[in-house]
Amino acid sequence: MYDKSNSLRIEVTINDPKDFKIYKEVESKDGTTTKKWVPMGKSIANLYRYAEISKNIINRYIEALPEINLENIRLTELENISKPITVEGRIYSGFNLLNS
Repeated sequence: MYDKSNSLRIEVTINDPKDFKIYKEVESKDGTTTKKWVPMGKSIANLYRYAEISKNIINRYIEALPEINLENIRLTELENISKPITVEGRIYSGFNLLNS
């Protein structure tokens, strides 16, 4: 998740597609074909399945994000997160609320 031009973007990268399954025709040793769930491979033919999985992951992620009621945020809370703090002698800069 990142901010690009004041728009929140959520992206998914699938590095190991074998963790996911795809329903497709599989040919057995005797020459018959049956449809079954098999591990997904890195192929352009599986692009539709990548899109389905990514969309479901993003939807679950968005549903898990907390809701923020902007009317209840106090100015002091905003000031506190924008100030630098010192932890164990190290200075950490505050969150810049106006940076876009």
